[in-house]
Amino acid sequence: MNGMMEIILSVAIILILGSVLVVSTNTSFRGSILINETLKQAQTINKIDRAIRESADSLYIPYFKNPDSIINDYIQGLYRTNTGSYLKNVIPIYDSKRINYGVEALYSVNGREQKTVAIFNYKNIRGME
Repeated sequence: MNGMMEIILSVAIILILGSVLVVSTNTSFRGSILINETLKQAQTINKIDRAIRESADSLYIPYFKNPDSIINDYIQGLYRTNTGSYLKNVIPIYDSKRINYGVEALYSVNGREQKTVAIFNYKNIRGME
């Protein structure tokens, strides 16, 4: 009788340890999936932010052209890029002399809203050479 009790107790301990191992493995797997999704989201946010900033830095506005029309074309062009599907709103930003020096872009990635301010390259802007 004493030997049978030891066997039952050993089997119970092994079952408890096995179930703890299964639960911890399952929790770890769920955590790794969440981390992977968060990492992909962060990479997408970084890619969008970089694309907006690089395109703003490369914008050229000749002194003999109307800067407002070029900037409006630039903003409309942002919506036609790969990152355009994430954009919610892009507005020009002005300094105190009413010179447009960049854009403010609001975008959303998987429900997470982000905002970036992209400054134009001043040496390319009319009157700023």
